[in-house]
Amino acid sequence: MSDSVVEKKHISPINDVDKLSNFCPENVDPDLVSQLKWVCKKNKGPKVLVCHDMEGGYRDDKFIDGTDNPDFYNFYHWAQIDTFVYFSHHFVTIPTHMWIESAHKNGVKALGTFITEWEHGASKCLDMFASAESSIHFAKKLAEIAHTYNFDGWLINIENILSIDGVKNIQVFLQCLTEEMRLLNPHSSVLWYDAVTNEGKLQWQDSVTDLNKCFFDCCDGIFLNYTWKDWQLQLTLDLCPNRVLDIYVGIDVFARGCLGKYECHISTEKIMDYGFSVALFATAWCYEQCKPDFSSFIKNNNKFWKLLQPTCTPKPLACVQDQPYVTNFNFGFGRKVYVYGFLLYKKSWFNMLKQDVPFINFISDQKLSTDIVDDEAFEGSTCLKITLAETAIYENFRMLIEVCLILCILLAIYIVSEMKTKAYTTYDEVYIATFNPKSVADIQKYIKCTKLNELKVNIYIDFTLNNVRGTENLHSLRSGEMNVYQKALSYLMEGFGNRNIPIELYGFGDLETQDTEVFSLTMYECSLTSSEALESYNSVVQTLEMSGPRSFCAAVKHAIDQSQTSGQHLLFFITNGLPENMLMNFEHIVESSWHDILVVIIGVGDGPWNGISKLTKCTKEKKFSNASYLILNMYSEKIDFLRNIVLTAKDLRDNLIEDQLRMETSGHEKDD
Repeated sequence: MSDSVVEKKHISPINDVDKLSNFCPENVDPDLVSQLKWVCKKNKGPKVLVCHDMEGGYRDDKFIDGTDNPDFYNFYHWAQIDTFVYFSHHFVTIPTHMWIESAHKNGVKALGTFITEWEHGASKCLDMFASAESSIHFAKKLAEIAHTYNFDGWLINIENILSIDGVKNIQVFLQCLTEEMRLLNPHSSVLWYDAVTNEGKLQWQDSVTDLNKCFFDCCDGIFLNYTWKDWQLQLTLDLCPNRVLDIYVGIDVFARGCLGKYECHISTEKIMDYGFSVALFATAWCYEQCKPDFSSFIKNNNKFWKLLQPTCTPKPLACVQDQPYVTNFNFGFGRKVYVYGFLLYKKSWFNMLKQDVPFINFISDQKLSTDIVDDEAFEGSTCLKITLAETAIYENFRMLIEVCLILCILLAIYIVSEMKTKAYTTYDEVYIATFNPKSVADIQKYIKCTKLNELKVNIYIDFTLNNVRGTENLHSLRSGEMNVYQKALSYLMEGFGNRNIPIELYGFGDLETQDTEVFSLTMYECSLTSSEALESYNSVVQTLEMSGPRSFCAAVKHAIDQSQTSGQHLLFFITNGLPENMLMNFEHIVESSWHDILVVIIGVGDGPWNGISKLTKCTKEKKFSNASYLILNMYSEKIDFLRNIVLTAKDLRDNLIEDQLRMETSGHEKDD
């Protein structure tokens, strides 16, 4: 593991009963929480589960931003599985952000592991399952953890002896956990591992029997031990003919007591002949057997999963079937980064969140073979290599590929003039350089890549009488149609609202505050959503009395005071005109530049806007150019408006960064 990532944010397991009992969602860093929900994968037959156990867990895969180790284990055969279990021998194994998000993106459920083992495990069970009440308490805590981190359930693995009361209370625990998970996530799964019996003995059954069926009956499924025989599969089928898909028959890929390694496909064929689902334990064997030279991992991994294809058949995602599908064949690692086929920089990296959703089946036969190539790419760090046999049947296909490659090269030559003078050093900078948003999600990704999400954002809304002209009031609330203030506010909240630092919403110019103060519109203590911001605005509009005069000075003073304790600010003024005392307002904006404050004025309505550039211009009095403006009605589409808003904010932030670098270089500091 690289030393350079030691201080990076990462998810950790829970290792004692008290910490589990006292788990509190409010104490979880939001950056560690995956926001991507599971998407449905179409599969009505036997399921394939991967139980990932590698080197104790929580290695390079625990960091939310990945590492600089391209040789770390990478899983990309998502199309062949339905459920992923993050397993370790820690007490409560919480799947990492990287695994949860990668699984969900590919239509795969992500499960954590609850495990107790040997004498210390028996001691924990005595504490947790002493009564039905305590069992329910801990079940709710596990459900709360899964809901907080956004994963889909648990593998419950008790590998120690239990008291008779413990056996009864664990059934209460399983029932409660299963019910709680379903309330929070209708697609959740709670699975029981076959290890202890209804007599409390540690006695693996390798099948469903009268000794372990009571646990199976309390939850969504059972994970059978690996040392089964054919007659035990038949016994299981006879006992549970109506729940065959909920029975996951285990295969240890390391071949400890069963057929494994490159013979796993033999076991899967037998299992699925009975209609059961499959649980593959420790598929990272393909990786661990390569030590210390991992260059053969991809080849070995593709061989392993290709052998499984007849039974672990790739299942397409609904998102791939129902939409235009685009991929650059990025597999979540690399040593170089390319844009349009041109090398931008050399840098090793690993991050499965950068994977494209794969759809290709890795094949190899006499006519056609496919492989991953990481020594060159068109976009990103890897590409798919297709090797065709020299047969006439593929001549037309070869010609088509050659034509496509020529077109790609011509496209790259066309745009390289814009790229050749730039030097990019991170994957995110490549995204920034080629920014062309199609959705709000693209806007939010850009905000994160450019670190605009680290700024404290305040929105100030103009409630002066200037918004009333004759019978027209720009703040009027109309059914079924947003006014210009609602529109600008909702756009800003959609773009900037998906963040951990709350956006604060203020008004100015009403009868009570006039031009001396600002007032809060926020009815919520947490980060606002777009709908909550509009709710706050609508509530205030109906009760306040507009006044004036229009001035931004009180708001700028307010932000300067905040900046003493909360760092760099980005201010948005939503207004229908210019302030009455332009000179005084300009002086306040100049002063704000010395407090690292960025100012964007958003004009709504018809203005007039003559002279707005004088308010935002850069002069020698400013520490840096910190102000700009946009007029809402110049943009017909929300995405166009948001694109220009974030580009404007980034330009102002770049001005600030350049000023800071200049100050560091010259050795001068601002005189307090």
